[in-house]
Amino acid sequence: MDNKKIELLKAQFSAEFKPVLKEISDRELYEFYSTLSQFLHIYATGYELGRDIILVLDNNIVQDFKHQSIRRRGLRALAYRAFCRFVAHPGGRKAETHSSEDAGVCRSCGRDMH
Repeated sequence: MDNKKIELLKAQFSAEFKPVLKEISDRELYEFYSTLSQFLHIYATGYELGRDIILVLDNNIVQDFKHQSIRRRGLRALAYRAFCRFVAHPGGRKAETHSSEDAGVCRSCGRDMH
């Protein structure tokens, strides 16, 4: 991936997540980061297998989107959205990743994403 694409992705990610992240407490930021880190660690472990990856939403994530008005669940849903942005851009990866659209989850739960 060339530098222009990387800078564009960084700008898009920043525009989507920075307004929310700058409004939360340090503790909440840590919770967001920890959750995102868990998603990425599990993904990286699966990636090491060298096969296509199919991400499947478990009920906990669906419930996080459904009840995102509860602060803790909203942070977990936000972390999953950030994770989806990461896996949506191949950036030279060899294994293909297939994931559910988080927007589809929000729609099925009757929630707006913003």
